[in-house]
Amino acid sequence: MSNTPEMTDFNLDDIMHYRTSSHESYLSIDFAAYINDLMQNIAVFGAGIALLKHGKLEVVAGSSPKVCTINPGSFYTQQTFKNAQVTEMMMPFGSVKHDKQSVINELDVHYYYGVPLFIASNECIGCLFIFNCHSAHLTEQAKLSIKFVVQLLESKMALADAHHVYHEALNFQSMIVNNSDNFIFVKNHKFEIIFANNAFLSLYPEAQRDKVIGYTTVEEYEPDQVELFLANDKTAFTQGVHKCLETIAFPNGEIRTVETTKTRFMYDEESFIVGICVDLTEQQHLVQQFEAKQNELSQFADLATHDMRKPLNNIHQLVDYIIEDNEMNFDNTTHSQLNEIQSRCRSMSTFLSDMYEYAQIGQEKVTATTFNPKYLVAEMAYLFDIPSTMRLTVSDIEVTLPQVPVKMILLQLLTNAVNHYGASTGTITVDVDIVKHGVTMRVTDSGQGMNDLLQKNAFELINHANRNKHVKGSGKGLPMVKKLIEQYRGKVTLTSRLNEGTAVTVFWPN
Repeated sequence: MSNTPEMTDFNLDDIMHYRTSSHESYLSIDFAAYINDLMQNIAVFGAGIALLKHGKLEVVAGSSPKVCTINPGSFYTQQTFKNAQVTEMMMPFGSVKHDKQSVINELDVHYYYGVPLFIASNECIGCLFIFNCHSAHLTEQAKLSIKFVVQLLESKMALADAHHVYHEALNFQSMIVNNSDNFIFVKNHKFEIIFANNAFLSLYPEAQRDKVIGYTTVEEYEPDQVELFLANDKTAFTQGVHKCLETIAFPNGEIRTVETTKTRFMYDEESFIVGICVDLTEQQHLVQQFEAKQNELSQFADLATHDMRKPLNNIHQLVDYIIEDNEMNFDNTTHSQLNEIQSRCRSMSTFLSDMYEYAQIGQEKVTATTFNPKYLVAEMAYLFDIPSTMRLTVSDIEVTLPQVPVKMILLQLLTNAVNHYGASTGTITVDVDIVKHGVTMRVTDSGQGMNDLLQKNAFELINHANRNKHVKGSGKGLPMVKKLIEQYRGKVTLTSRLNEGTAVTVFWPN
């Protein structure tokens, strides 16, 4: 205890950080009742409670209206709060002129006793204080009474804070589930719905929504139908989890395809299941459309392959007849040319088979195989007619990729490189590298290159009516490459400089 009160400048803004976690939930407590009880048990002139309110210390309860008007920032309460410890002060007669705090609302205060209030072990949020207008210490019994009230207050505030945190958690959880597009519900062991989010409730007409929570929603069905509807629920309760894809006609008239996962959990020694339904209606519709188009593509490829292979086989057979009937009359050059025709027919037939296999992509999984791009390019060199005066180099490395689409992409890129080279001599390079997340293939030429406009539209299907008639090809090679590689989650990039060449890089992800 100090006979001369020590007063220092104190800025309450400095302790704003003291109260951030509980959002001042303690302010909802009826503190006046505690002050009234205290005043009945101890003989003092006045008592009050000062707490942080919106970042400032304020009196939230007092034994009289005058006490409630005290400014805690200009009273001894600030020392109790700042030091976070019990404060006891005696103001002797004659000290009033020297201490403005000792006079509050025309009351001559000669004794002050304050006890800090904590919401947590190290978080002081205010104090309980008493004062007298005469110089007399509190008895030990009175101090014990104050200590008891402080303990009650701290327990009450901690409980209020816990309730606040609990309700905040519930509100946050509710916000999450109610902002989800998934249909979420919880059922008890009686198969009654005890919780449903907004998305789930929207599946019912508005007039029926008050018959969802607390109901099984199958009350009006026949027993055999009820057994069918609840079969998956029973499996989830028995096995712990059940997952299925189902098409359901909901009460609001919508028919949706959902992937439903029901998981058992325990709460308060009771079993429940939480169900999460992911709406796959649109995805299923897109899958069906894709499968239909793939089927059409497959049928077209089958027909085209059959119709094109037949004349190739006829040409091959006709050459056989020519050789057989005139073998003795042909010189070596003629024999070589006829054999080349048959070789080209066989190669084209093989290529048609590859095209047919590619058309099946999406219907059946294309298995990756291990191969060497150097030999793959050599096998199809005849298809892009590289001049004998032009040099082609390919990396000698083994990779594991779906071979047919790789072949299609390399064919398009090499054909482009040859057709757009602008000269009959030069170098085309195919660099293949195994990188961290996949394989890169880069086809580089030192040909005529592309201007900025051509580069900008290189991967777009545009009108090619005005393109150079002396350049071979349809101009749809790069768009085809882009479409192919994107089916495998890969990407293609292009860099080019006019009169210096072009490089196209394809990335195949693992």
